[in-house]
Amino acid sequence: MGSQDKAEVITPPTQLRDKVTTGGPGAIDETVLQRAEAVLVNMTEDYLGWAGEDLDRLQGEVDKAAKAAKEAKDKADVKTHIEEAFRIVHDMKGQGGSFNYQLVTRIANQLCHFLENLETLGPREQEVVQLHLDGMRLVVTRKMTGDGGAAGKGLVDGLDACIRKFRQR
Repeated sequence: MGSQDKAEVITPPTQLRDKVTTGGPGAIDETVLQRAEAVLVNMTEDYLGWAGEDLDRLQGEVDKAAKAAKEAKDKADVKTHIEEAFRIVHDMKGQGGSFNYQLVTRIANQLCHFLENLETLGPREQEVVQLHLDGMRLVVTRKMTGDGGAAGKGLVDGLDACIRKFRQR
């Protein structure tokens, strides 16, 4: 991409209705779609519980990776915990938008990109990961649906700046 080219941001649909075809061959029946959407709405409170559990599991993996890195244990042990943290965050990324928590999806996406090539979790890396984890926890506990408005934009911008600063060192 040249300096004159602009990146195109493609925002995938987050509502079930936007993800399926209605009317015509191979389309989903409108009544089935309405029932499925109602189920998703009813599951939103369940999602908050699941997200909280995922965040607790994620915190555990981050803590284990940081401890193993600090104790200079086998690098494979550190990498195993980072990979498990990645799997948890990747799942959260996929679920957030389905329950109108696009901000969880955005933050999880940033964290996935950060984690995917990490070999260790030193203090600097741990700080970046912890800020993202805390950001997702804030979104879930405050029930910041959608993009989170101005507060959500500020949160995502701050996390972007954190990653840029990390990479500049």
